[in-house]
Amino acid sequence: ISNLAKAKEKDKIILSYLKIVKRRYKILLVFIFAITMFIVGAYVGNVLVRWAIGNSPPTITLIHPAHNQTLHNQTIKFNWTSSDANGDPLTHVWYVDTTSSMNSPNLHLANVGSAQEYYYTLQDGVWYWKVEVTDNKSIVTSETRRFVVWKYTSNHFPELSNGVVFPSTGNESTLFTYYVTWYDQDGDSPSYIHVIIDGIPHNMTTDDGTQYYYKTKLYPGTHWYSFEASDGIAICSLPRQVGPTVYGLNCCANTPPTITLIAPSNGDILTSNNVTFKWQVYDPDNNYVRSELWLYHDSLYSQKQVYDIESNTTLDLTIGTYYWRVCAYDRYSYNLSEIWAFQIQMPGKRCKITLQPDNTEAMPGEDLTGQLVITNEGEEDTYEVYWYITLENETISGALALSTTSIVPYRLTVPSIPAGTYTLIAKVYDKPRNEVDAEQIGMDTIKVVVKPTPPVQISDLTIQNLALVLIVAIISAGLGIIVNKLFFMGTLYSAVTATVILGWLDWTWAIFLCAFLTALVIFAWRKKNRK
Repeated sequence: ISNLAKAKEKDKIILSYLKIVKRRYKILLVFIFAITMFIVGAYVGNVLVRWAIGNSPPTITLIHPAHNQTLHNQTIKFNWTSSDANGDPLTHVWYVDTTSSMNSPNLHLANVGSAQEYYYTLQDGVWYWKVEVTDNKSIVTSETRRFVVWKYTSNHFPELSNGVVFPSTGNESTLFTYYVTWYDQDGDSPSYIHVIIDGIPHNMTTDDGTQYYYKTKLYPGTHWYSFEASDGIAICSLPRQVGPTVYGLNCCANTPPTITLIAPSNGDILTSNNVTFKWQVYDPDNNYVRSELWLYHDSLYSQKQVYDIESNTTLDLTIGTYYWRVCAYDRYSYNLSEIWAFQIQMPGKRCKITLQPDNTEAMPGEDLTGQLVITNEGEEDTYEVYWYITLENETISGALALSTTSIVPYRLTVPSIPAGTYTLIAKVYDKPRNEVDAEQIGMDTIKVVVKPTPPVQISDLTIQNLALVLIVAIISAGLGIIVNKLFFMGTLYSAVTATVILGWLDWTWAIFLCAFLTALVIFAWRKKNRK
């Protein structure tokens, strides 16, 4: 009986254990079934399932230009190498600026995607560049390198210093004055000096040629400013600074709203005309009223377009480069966001062209020379382009296969046009422009000066010129005697020839004049003979 009781107790323990094991197996089966269904659903829904345990950030190494390198060509190839230990696709954003802080008015940036090189044309000056790379999990920034662009080696670079604004605080009635000091080793005057206030450039004036100033009143809010200048060849700038702080007349303790831009991102390249703008506004005083979108097309110097809209509004825009910011108002003040830039590029053939002249002054008959830089900014990797450079009625042209950047030397002879200032126009088409469906995909212009042709002096005529006049005079005289029996016709022909040598007429008008005089004399001679 004792053994039987023990056996029954043992059976109970075994049955209890089996129930626990069975329950655990059921839970495991449910878990396996849930995982299986998730994987099958992700596969059917074409969703990429990636089990990522940790992430190794990408690496990047700059190659060219080297640190402190001096370049004498203004079109520069920037290249670098990058890699990712996880094999993730990488995206690169390229930056270049005249300050190492990368926040001056001369900042240029571009989202170059997976490319590891980029071409860009810069003016003479001291520049800094870097590249950011991301695997969509982390962002890594390269070192910042300094380099010098110095095409015109006889010119020294200008410098700006001591940029400041006084006073540092005030209200709507305060007159704020911005100051900056100009220095040029060559003694050149600036072609421009701008103070950039909240992203908008303003011309500055001077009383002594050294210290430049600009005075203005400002709306309530916290502002920022920087400076840029050029001597006509090289450029320079100062980093962005915050200030002044401006209060409303009736509310000195108000805190202006702050704006965070979201989309489109800075440096975005869009392929749709429909652009959705998104931002966030935070007002610590909780008295936010409304927002405005400020939009500039192609340049910050262009006309500002103001849209009284709220975040998440879509606008229909055209192709080009845009700069945008948001102005947020509360009951007593306003504040401005930073400025972001984006581009709209339609898929297909698009290019940027730049005229880089060797000379911009010439007389009729002389040559204007230089380079035409054509950079592919379209979606197609390689395509045929047709370029034309025109000055009034004189045009030169050519064709090439464009992939990245091509440099075309040009030589255009100035036609016989009056002295003055003219526009040299370069255009690029996707087909010969005489075809009906040819589309212009790039253009650039520069001003050129056609100088007057100086009068030819007798001392300027070479022996060959004088011999030519003499030979033409003898032949013309002989022809005149044979044709119309009048010896003085030879003298008339010689006089017309001399006007060509002296530059008073070209050969087309000279031949026309000779033919007219000959016909006139023959007509008179025959009429006389009839009588």
